[in-house]
Amino acid sequence: MKELQKKKNHGVIKKVIFICLILMLAVFLILVALFFGIASTAKLDTELLNSITSPIQIYDNKNEKLAESLSGAPYVKVDDLNDYTLHAFIDVEDKTFFEHNGINIKRIVKAFATNVLSGDIEQGASTITQQLIKNTHLNNEKTYSRKIKEISLALEIEKQYDKKQILEMYLNAIYFGNGCYGIESASNFYFNKPAKDLTLNESTVLAGIIKSPSYYCPVNNIENITQRKNFILDTMFELKSIDEKSYLEAKSQEIQLHIDNTSNLNNQSYFSGAIDEASSLLHLTPSQIASKGYKIYTYFDKESNVLLLKNSINDTNALHNSIILDNDTYGIIAFNSSIKYGATKIKRSPASTIKPILVYAPAVEKGLIQPATILNDNPTTFKENYSPKNINNVYYGKISASDALAKSLNVPAVSILDKLGIDEAKYFAGKLGITFDEKDNGLSLALGSMYNGITIKDLVNAYSPFCSNGYMKNATFIKEIKDANGNTIYKHNVKKHKVMTEETSYLVGDMLKNTTQNGTCQSLKNFNFDIRAKSGTNGAKNSNKNTDALCIAQTTAHTVCIWYFSKDYKEENLLENTSVTGLSPTIRIKNIFATLYKNHNPKNFDVCQGVELVKLDKIDYELGNIKLASTNTPNHYVKQAYFNKKYIPKEISSNFIHCIKPVLTYLQKEDEINLKFIARKNQIYEIVQEEYDDGKIVSSNVLHTYTDVEGLQDFTAKIDKKKSYKFYINTKIIQSEKYESSNVVEIKEEQKTTNFWLRKFII
Repeated sequence: MKELQKKKNHGVIKKVIFICLILMLAVFLILVALFFGIASTAKLDTELLNSITSPIQIYDNKNEKLAESLSGAPYVKVDDLNDYTLHAFIDVEDKTFFEHNGINIKRIVKAFATNVLSGDIEQGASTITQQLIKNTHLNNEKTYSRKIKEISLALEIEKQYDKKQILEMYLNAIYFGNGCYGIESASNFYFNKPAKDLTLNESTVLAGIIKSPSYYCPVNNIENITQRKNFILDTMFELKSIDEKSYLEAKSQEIQLHIDNTSNLNNQSYFSGAIDEASSLLHLTPSQIASKGYKIYTYFDKESNVLLLKNSINDTNALHNSIILDNDTYGIIAFNSSIKYGATKIKRSPASTIKPILVYAPAVEKGLIQPATILNDNPTTFKENYSPKNINNVYYGKISASDALAKSLNVPAVSILDKLGIDEAKYFAGKLGITFDEKDNGLSLALGSMYNGITIKDLVNAYSPFCSNGYMKNATFIKEIKDANGNTIYKHNVKKHKVMTEETSYLVGDMLKNTTQNGTCQSLKNFNFDIRAKSGTNGAKNSNKNTDALCIAQTTAHTVCIWYFSKDYKEENLLENTSVTGLSPTIRIKNIFATLYKNHNPKNFDVCQGVELVKLDKIDYELGNIKLASTNTPNHYVKQAYFNKKYIPKEISSNFIHCIKPVLTYLQKEDEINLKFIARKNQIYEIVQEEYDDGKIVSSNVLHTYTDVEGLQDFTAKIDKKKSYKFYINTKIIQSEKYESSNVVEIKEEQKTTNFWLRKFII
């Protein structure tokens, strides 16, 4: 019986195995069919491979072709490169490059298994041949269909080209970040030398960048690229591509960038920005755009770009990015940079220009503050022993939120962020397009201290709601893109979305206007139209110099931003204090506005219906109390401030409603009397002297009148010891007709004395 059962079970197992094999075969055949079906749609285009250096056609805002349109990246021959330069790429990207036929089966199987287990396409297992195909024929989407096409085309290209040709095309097509396509342009950008002259150290840096151009960018992430460089050197040494001496020497060397800052002699940076944007919009590489004959129509304005060029910095140690936008289209009409390629992608700490975005706007939006809110500006230690300091250690005590922003005070900004909450602030700034690293969680965020920083485009985008009634816009180089036949394949439509209320937009914008009148941007105060501006500086550690100095300014018509930054953090290359904000960037914007509006003025910003200009009692306000002025309050004692109508104060000040009688004290000695009292600014005081003889009044005189005084007052009058006197004070509120009297001080004839007396009478 048991044997019969075993045979039966054995038969079932065989059937299950057979069915599984059939299913596996079916799946395999389906996958094969799918592979060849997708692969058949991929066609190798040799023109794409040969168009790496093709020019890209760019047009200005008048649809005129630009004579200076950017040509493809300079091409370099493999035979001109050092062996160690070639091995820096081959050893780390595809060490079996000279052995496979375009794909590495082992790596593909391993990557496929990893992706299946993770449920996502994390690994691509691309050979150098596959990377060449991806950069010239395909987009950057992570899909299995794209990977199948990549494999198919890699196999095909290996049939038509030898390894040397493939390697050469690869090195001239690969992306190195900062707008650099090809090793020659990358070598020129990062080290200011041709690729044939690269050292081993420099070669490994370039080879390290391509894994992730943003994460391993030497300009911003020197620690990351140093680790990657060392990993590549380790790999090359293990594979015996370099000897021990070369290995140790390169590993001990620091990364020395030599970025050329003379490219502002032309419009290369504008064209580079437009091409980068086109690549992103179309999901194509610049080589693919060039090969297809696409025409890029931009917002480029020749006169505005010349204006930026004239106002560029001349400091050889400083790099710069400058931009002018049309606020209507938010098209970039001018862009100039010290950096030829990828200038719009450079991230730096925004310093105090982050304050309106991250601190003041969300606090106003939430009703936590209004421009007139009184803040405390004194040395303060916050949580985790964080003690921010104002510039030059200058503190103002009680100060309005508007003036705190205008003077770019650090303690009030940190205090607001502390009350608002970092998560709340980051959420609000995130709506304005600002992204944060997971390490950006400290109160120093209020001062612009960010792990990765932001780009100049991020900054002008985030400020767009302040000139667009709370609507967010994105700056763009490109107006339209047409194919070789003149058909429009992309057209820019101004898209905007609400990110803050109109009331917040106006109130923070008006605070930025105060910055030009009473703050760090007073170089812009004498124009006859509204300008809203904010400046910022990043101080270098252990130095009185700066790493960054920038200013962003808006009229109703234009947004202008100028950003200076040091090319590295060495003491000799830092920005001198003569370049700090309030001086260089702001003055250059002043020159730009003077030319832009030489023959006309832009209109002023319209007052939002949801805000109201409120009259506050100035006396109470200076004491730190926000109260409405009464109908009796003289204009001299009124402070005006804009409020969101929902948050207008309701309490009316009593300063000019009720008169407060002073208490008069005196000190008599020989032939004089000294009178003292405490005065209030909103009252008039008359010191009255009455002379008596035999109990009858002989004369009455006002000895002195005090107006617009405050605090202890001191008055001395001459007296005759043989006569009797009465002294008192008549007082009234400035706007009132009715006087009230203080206590009376009486000096009688019989109280003759040579002694020193102090008497006080209160009636």
